[in-house]
Amino acid sequence: MPPPPRARASSSAISRIVPPALALACFALALWPRWRDLSATMALADTVGPFLAAARPGWRPHAPPYGWGLVPPYWVILHTSGSLWAALRAVHVLHALSAPLVALAVLRLRPGAWPAALAAGALIAWDRGLLDTTLSGAEGYLAGTWLAACTLGLAARDRPWGPVLAGGAWAMAVHNHPFALATAPLLLALPRRRSSLWGLLLLALLLAPRVLQALSDPAPQAEGDPAQALPAWLQQGGLGSVALLLAGGLGLASIRTRPLALAAFASGLLMLGLGQHLGYLRDHHLRLLGAPLAVGLAALPRAWGLLPLLLLRPPPSWAQPAGHPQRPGTLGMAAQLGRALAEVPAPLVVDSAWVSGGLVAEPAALMLDRHLRGLPLGGAQVALLLSGKPHRLDAVDVPGQVLDRHDHHVLVLLDPPTLEAWRPALCALTSRLGGAADARALEPDLPLPTWTCP
Repeated sequence: MPPPPRARASSSAISRIVPPALALACFALALWPRWRDLSATMALADTVGPFLAAARPGWRPHAPPYGWGLVPPYWVILHTSGSLWAALRAVHVLHALSAPLVALAVLRLRPGAWPAALAAGALIAWDRGLLDTTLSGAEGYLAGTWLAACTLGLAARDRPWGPVLAGGAWAMAVHNHPFALATAPLLLALPRRRSSLWGLLLLALLLAPRVLQALSDPAPQAEGDPAQALPAWLQQGGLGSVALLLAGGLGLASIRTRPLALAAFASGLLMLGLGQHLGYLRDHHLRLLGAPLAVGLAALPRAWGLLPLLLLRPPPSWAQPAGHPQRPGTLGMAAQLGRALAEVPAPLVVDSAWVSGGLVAEPAALMLDRHLRGLPLGGAQVALLLSGKPHRLDAVDVPGQVLDRHDHHVLVLLDPPTLEAWRPALCALTSRLGGAADARALEPDLPLPTWTCP
């Protein structure tokens, strides 16, 4: 006997509510550790580079390995944020989207498998390797999110929009990191339909400028032992990486998930082979395979889909405890210095002198923060950031107005006569001066100090 109309209506309503509710839950799980550790995000040159590229006309990427498709999300964030803190918080939102996209992909592959969808989304949300990618500020940029969108498109390959989403998202992933090219086997999961032709056409249109650009770009130089990439990926991700491999293996057992699982493992082998050929591969490249591996959990029977949740552990925090000094190079440090600079309403330029140790903050990052706050750049005053080890900085007699000082840095505001008088002593401290020139993307006519040390 068929169920009564009221029961059918209730079941239909639940089936409509479950996907968005699951997606929202997975998104919240992913966003929580990323925003919790926001201050630990690296905010050096590679992190702010896409924002500076977005400030220039033409959407040219900040470095040769990347394509123009890296820039549009940063352009939107650049024009909607009020500080560097808010801008990178928005970038974390985009990273967190991988989790709900994976959960929805599982539901597309196996409608009603909400336990497996929740487990797959949570696995991506709390994967320590992917969280490390987010906090790095630059490893892969948004390639992981775009590949999660590609995975959703492949899971929905029976719908007209699925192959189009898959092709477009895959092209954008390649723009965000060239190693995404190794995931080309994923596209073999596209069906032989007209919609797949539209998806491939969109892919070709999006990648054509990137291919032309690559023909004139110099080959990037990088170091990373390919033999260490897989062990590092397993060590960084811990149980999460093991769970992803198991999920991919489970995907081979079901006809629904087998095409994506085979494509994911083929992509991994291709990536390892490419790394061996180039002599360069890092663990964060392998993390790009997280989404297509995770959807293999759709092969689990409904109740069994909850079992992977037993492997999940909340990721540890990388943020400094309250009351502790911020780490050099992080967003927390840049925000601290940015607040100090915001106390100076007059136009100024931020530059740096690297005395010893690690770089505390990028001048371009501090000027980007000032620009986003709506404060003026330029003028004759220079806010000079000295980075160094405590024993070196303690011996420095700093003139001018000290805006912020701690063990590893001194931020001092200097007028032109004071700066000129201090130049010989500053040159004796270090020859590594400057760094403000990158901020000319924000202000093309920005006057910069002339550092001429003998």
